[in-house]
Amino acid sequence: MVQRHKVEKKFKDNGWYFVRHGGNHDIWSNGKIKTQLPRHPKFSDKLYNALIKKFNLK
Repeated sequence: MVQRHKVEKKFKDNGWYFVRHGGNHDIWSNGKIKTQLPRHPKFSDKLYNALIKKFNLK
């Protein structure tokens, strides 16, 4: 399990920024595309790795 702050830091370090709160998700953008991140205290390793791969985060 990966802490939420680690996921947010990974997005911020790659040029993403918080846009707004949704129902159960937060909306993040890099200026070109938007995505939803669930508002959970911990992310599964599977979800974390999928996000890194999908958005080519380093």
